[in-house]
Amino acid sequence: MKAKVVKSIRALAGRLLTPPPRYAGTKVLNRLGLQFLRIAWCNAIYHLYKWPRGTSVLEPYASAFRRDGAVIVPDFLPEEAYRELKSAYDAAKQSARFVSLDPAGEQYKGKPGKVGKARVEMRDHPELAKIVDRYFLQSARLKALGSIAARRTIKRFKTPVVFIHKIVNPDGIDFGPVSSFHYDAIYPSVKMFYYLSDIDTGNGAFTYAKGSHKMTLPRLAYEYKKSNVWASYQAINPELETDEEGYGFDNPTADEMRDLSITPSPMVAPANSIVLFNTMGFHKRGAFCDSRPREMLEISYRA
Repeated sequence: MKAKVVKSIRALAGRLLTPPPRYAGTKVLNRLGLQFLRIAWCNAIYHLYKWPRGTSVLEPYASAFRRDGAVIVPDFLPEEAYRELKSAYDAAKQSARFVSLDPAGEQYKGKPGKVGKARVEMRDHPELAKIVDRYFLQSARLKALGSIAARRTIKRFKTPVVFIHKIVNPDGIDFGPVSSFHYDAIYPSVKMFYYLSDIDTGNGAFTYAKGSHKMTLPRLAYEYKKSNVWASYQAINPELETDEEGYGFDNPTADEMRDLSITPSPMVAPANSIVLFNTMGFHKRGAFCDSRPREMLEISYRA
């Protein structure tokens, strides 16, 4: 009996701690405005927290984050620490295996994906993991940045992952959910990218639509429309996990981008910079024009 109670408590805790999906509910509930209620509830929880008191050094970043939804923090590590990290990363990436993204659908006529990606897992590279733990997971400055963005004290980070993107098929098709504008959540949430190499518009700079993290009337109208599209699709495809970005429910058309005032802002920055952004805003991976890889450490955390 005790084991069942513990199991039930853990299951409930898991459900409470699991971030809500972008869309949920039946066709009828979404037509009645379920998405509005979900947005109101999720955003109310976020705004119950008070902004942590920023230091004089971090306050400019906090102000920019609140205004734009994304901010670049340059020169994050001291030069000696960056060189140590870069040396360990350069050794680890030698074993990285790139996966070519293969597009599906008749419109691509069997052409391969243009961009490939690789992951460098910390568990596979103890020396790199040790350095990342020292300079990131234990970093008081990084926790302070995260706390300013998340409106609550950041206590621990999840294990970061290195993502590498580059052109692997010059004649291929640049496609995929992250190459189009999308958003991750209907409530404010935060991610950080640490640039391991110089990143600009030639090698797929992360691109953010500044200001799109705010829940405006046009955004509410967009959410209502997309939630109904999702519900209709899910009703006839119940076996599919239709909240995934690949289905395009949260990818705006050109007309929707105009209505939402989405203006691309490539987050161009040199190596050793951090991009802090609110995933409620629209963002995407930029296009690749040259052979340089885009190398980033993705950082997320738990409050």
